[in-house]
Amino acid sequence: MVAAPSLKYLKSPGVTSPASIEYAEFGSGVPVTLFMHGLGGGIDDTRPLASGVPGTKVFMHARSHGGSSDAAAGVTYDDLAADAWQVAETVGATQIFGVSLGSATLLRMLAQQPMHFDAIGVYLPAAVTEPRPSSPTTRLLLSGMAHEELRRAVIDLIGLDMPADRRTRPDAQRWLATRADRLLRDGISDLLHVVESEAPIASPAQLERVLAPSIVIGAEGDPTHFVQTAHQLADVLPDATLRIFTESAPLWTARAEVRAAVTSVLGRAA
Repeated sequence: MVAAPSLKYLKSPGVTSPASIEYAEFGSGVPVTLFMHGLGGGIDDTRPLASGVPGTKVFMHARSHGGSSDAAAGVTYDDLAADAWQVAETVGATQIFGVSLGSATLLRMLAQQPMHFDAIGVYLPAAVTEPRPSSPTTRLLLSGMAHEELRRAVIDLIGLDMPADRRTRPDAQRWLATRADRLLRDGISDLLHVVESEAPIASPAQLERVLAPSIVIGAEGDPTHFVQTAHQLADVLPDATLRIFTESAPLWTARAEVRAAVTSVLGRAA
């Protein structure tokens, strides 16, 4: 049985607005790795990426996720980065890992302090030097559809990212329902505005001094996290290893291989 997290909270001053940020710690010792989920994600579905990473593993909830404060109008990547820095400094993080929205926040952090971390991981990056293109999920969430009809439509749409033989499994259906509910939470529309109007970094030159080894993981056929974005990011980070999976949901189809890719970089810094 997976241990339930012992949740902690801290106050982040943010940049445009403050927030209460929820996080949880697992394991002990060094290295200390901070994990940041994607939009509509959370601690629970980010933890599988950390299996095999040694030391202390810290998972935070971004604004409008988990027990963290809802995002407010005008929130920016600088706010999300300020929240993450608050957690990183509190726990003494020496490594960092980001998924999608979390990877965009990670890039903003690296632009601010490029030499802070000893190892870096990115899973399914959605943007680097340009805002993420509008996705079918975003257009659906902003459609004005009635709640229950919208929830069912969101479940159906995000289910298309999974292999057909897996999306009907009970665990997959539970995951899809949970993700849909998270995407319908207050404040998500403000985060959508951030990802579709802001670029994580302004120029590749902002990452030239990132000397830490990094792993960038992408997937072919993902309708939101284009594989060329993973290639672009691996080209931008000076010491990056790129791993591309041939199916769009590798945590469902190649979990052991994803974990091996993560630990190939985050497992060697002690």
